[in-house]
Amino acid sequence: MRPVGSEREVPFDARFVFATNTDLHGRVKTGSFRSDLYFRINVMQIQLPPLRDRGEDVLQLAALFMREIAQQLGMPPVPMSDRVRASLARYDWPGNVRELRNLIERTVILGTFPADFAASADQGDSGGESLADVERRHILAVLQEAGGDREEAARRLGISRKTIDRKCATWRL
Repeated sequence: MRPVGSEREVPFDARFVFATNTDLHGRVKTGSFRSDLYFRINVMQIQLPPLRDRGEDVLQLAALFMREIAQQLGMPPVPMSDRVRASLARYDWPGNVRELRNLIERTVILGTFPADFAASADQGDSGGESLADVERRHILAVLQEAGGDREEAARRLGISRKTIDRKCATWRL
């Protein structure tokens, strides 16, 4: 390639990865995709089955996402009961892995699986928590991780120590 304003060409090595959920070969046949472009980019095809066809992978990915997201958000992971596991394995996953990851992230933030994935006996009240309940649970979890050190918990949460003191006083702790 020749940089703008340069008189010399600079060699470089580049690889391109293309992904689509469209049948490009079929589109070439119908004339709605350029055949020359198709043959330029069609060096290697990797077919990935949808998540619904991958059996136990759903549960392994859910466990992995639960650990990663809980750690990333600094919140405790939500346990997966047998009924939740069965629901995860049985679900069709039209949004594939992105949908699973979003579900797990929402679960960690709210502290419970949505009603359609959780059994009420396993998760308590499945009506959802208020924002105040989520905030309280999160602050208390971080306080516990910090060994009760309010100064350290405030640093981890990005809030002032006075805010934690005020919240704990409100909660009578």
